[in-house]
Amino acid sequence: MLISVKDSAEARIVAACPDVSIVDLKDPSAGALGFAGSAVANEVIAAITTITRRMRVSIACGELHQWSLAPHLLPPQQDHIHTSRSAHTAFSTNELEKINWSAVAFVKVGLSGYSRSSAVRQPLQDFFSLVPTHVRRVLVIYVDLLSPSQAEKLIGDLHDLGDDGLSVLLLDTFDKNSGNTFAHYSSETCQGLFQQARAAGMTGVLAGSIEIADLVQAAATGADLIGVRGAVCRENVSTAPQAGRHETRKNSLCPRRLEQFLDAARMILAQSIPVR
Repeated sequence: MLISVKDSAEARIVAACPDVSIVDLKDPSAGALGFAGSAVANEVIAAITTITRRMRVSIACGELHQWSLAPHLLPPQQDHIHTSRSAHTAFSTNELEKINWSAVAFVKVGLSGYSRSSAVRQPLQDFFSLVPTHVRRVLVIYVDLLSPSQAEKLIGDLHDLGDDGLSVLLLDTFDKNSGNTFAHYSSETCQGLFQQARAAGMTGVLAGSIEIADLVQAAATGADLIGVRGAVCRENVSTAPQAGRHETRKNSLCPRRLEQFLDAARMILAQSIPVR
């Protein structure tokens, strides 16, 4: 299992769970793969390594177009699909230099704004060149932004990116209000993409608002790991002022929900997906 956390306090809770193999840091308020910043990243890394050396750390780095690499690396207008709510937030590459990468196993960055591999290959390669080579690179497919055929082409064109290639395929959702992964791709489609990725030497991770009720369908995809956050968080009800309606938001990790999810995953997925 992969569990996403937003700070070191949540990381300490997850680090005590033997069924979790990867702690993934992201800022949920800043988008699907919101970058939490180097200071928070180093706090999480320190918290995890103090408790256990078994658990691996993953860092989400926002969207590729947010990084101040070079003007020509921005998504071309004709290739633009969608950008995040934090599209105007720009990050300096100095932030990457400040992270203690020695204890990080995975890095990922979103590709919103790109639909063609010819447009994204060079900027993605330039971004990953700023991260130490021992850190495994993740190819992120937003299932609510790309059609299955676009996803298949992106995997085929980008899996060999860089010296060692991309080693992980993540299927996720960009807009958390657009339904979960299965609202956009069938389990058969996900399975086909994971098979394609595995043939290229990549590990498959399924995410995108996966709940306990989705675990049987998730098992059918053949993913190597399942990543969650919302399913293990508390629910807060707030009022949407523009319409006077109530909406449910999930923010802080809830130990009880985490335990319930892991218990369910252990029972349902034990024979289908290794719960590591």
